[in-house]
Amino acid sequence: MKQKTHITLFTFITFLSLTGCSSNSAVSPTQNDELNSVSPTTSNKKAGFMQNSLDNWLKDDWSPAVEKDPEIQKKYMTKEVVTVKESNTTKEEVKYTESKTKGFTLQEYVDKIGAYQKAKPSDENSSHQKQMETLPVIGK
Repeated sequence: MKQKTHITLFTFITFLSLTGCSSNSAVSPTQNDELNSVSPTTSNKKAGFMQNSLDNWLKDDWSPAVEKDPEIQKKYMTKEVVTVKESNTTKEEVKYTESKTKGFTLQEYVDKIGAYQKAKPSDENSSHQKQMETLPVIGK
């Protein structure tokens, strides 16, 4: 009888504590005034070093190499004819831009990797595998 009372009491206390925690879940943390008064969220975060270096690599290295590939231009980019006026002459330039509305596919990414590797081949001396193998603990 005493053991049943302990189990029932334990079950009741567990039930009370768990329902108390779950009953406050209707308010998300960003809408919780008490939480925001203690630690307000700051949305003015600056990008870190890794994000900046990735952005620079994409802008300076990846995009120019991939956008110049004729297969990528034909398959994934839209062709725009732009009229440029220079002094007394007008020239028509063809520009290829990526469509912002189309969906992204994995095949597109694979094709772009192939175009990047064609434009910027890596030799064995500058490969990461060669660099990792020269490390004393990891290498052979």
